[in-house]
Amino acid sequence: MHEHAKIAARHGDFDEAYKYNERAYELMSPGKPTHSNVMATRYQQGWVALQRGNEVEALRYFRDALTICQLNEAQRGNKGESARVKWRMSQIMEKQGLTDEAKTYKEDAEETKHELAATGDYPKGITQDDSWD
Repeated sequence: MHEHAKIAARHGDFDEAYKYNERAYELMSPGKPTHSNVMATRYQQGWVALQRGNEVEALRYFRDALTICQLNEAQRGNKGESARVKWRMSQIMEKQGLTDEAKTYKEDAEETKHELAATGDYPKGITQDDSWD
């Protein structure tokens, strides 16, 4: 379901992506609420909500994703996923005028990204935005 949602979103069908993401979350979350697939679904739900123009809903999904990321950091061995979510959240917060909180999230994300880039454990994109997703 999650992969279907990603495909629908990439094709600009955000209503379909929303439906697939909701179904993916319903199927995965009850048994393993902190699994990385649940985090990925919550992140994708946030991205889709953002594309649909709903920043409040997007931020809620990203907060859920961040909580799961932070719970899994020790097992994962780095804060890369948390940094990606924080960076996306900082963009929304900036638009909403939450400049102090946005700055904190963005700086933390960029610091983590810089640390991981030095180890070669973080992808590099063609543009600054590409390197986060």
